[in-house]
Amino acid sequence: MDLFGPFLVNGRAISTGLQPQAGDKLSVLTTGELTALVPGSPAPDSVTADGLSTAPGAPDPAPAGWLDPGLTKLSLVGHLDGQSVQLGNSLTVLPKPGQALPVGAELKLDVNAPALTDYEGDDGWSVYIVRTGAGEAVPTLRDWVFFEDLTPVTGNVGGIAAAVLGQLDSRLLDHGGNPLRATESSDH
Repeated sequence: MDLFGPFLVNGRAISTGLQPQAGDKLSVLTTGELTALVPGSPAPDSVTADGLSTAPGAPDPAPAGWLDPGLTKLSLVGHLDGQSVQLGNSLTVLPKPGQALPVGAELKLDVNAPALTDYEGDDGWSVYIVRTGAGEAVPTLRDWVFFEDLTPVTGNVGGIAAAVLGQLDSRLLDHGGNPLRATESSDH
């Protein structure tokens, strides 16, 4: 099990450095708000990674001319080897049932928006990814805790947070049982 992030998504494509291998599953954990002014809109929208909806629980699909037509407007999306994947707030597990992850392609994170969108302020979505290999149990969401802000952004980014996962592998904890930063190892 490997932890990647945090990634601050507040504009165009973020490289994760993560290249799934055969049998991998990815748990994508997201929190925060993004403020964006879409060309032609009278005012900016502040949205979670679930993006815009036409009614509660009814995603608003993006038209032609957006980064990923058909996926939710102003939502978090992933790109793997030319495939677009709808992500969102809280926890998303990939691949979805009946699908497979492209092997060896890097996962990139992005905002589903038109090219001339203006991203306002220092806010954005904080994204963590847990990769489990073939045969490893996919972690489950247990509760939320605040992690140290590792993103190179000044100001409030909507609360940098990641989930503490049930069945969390000890390699993701320090000797005191605290979550590691993405760049640390526990020496277990």
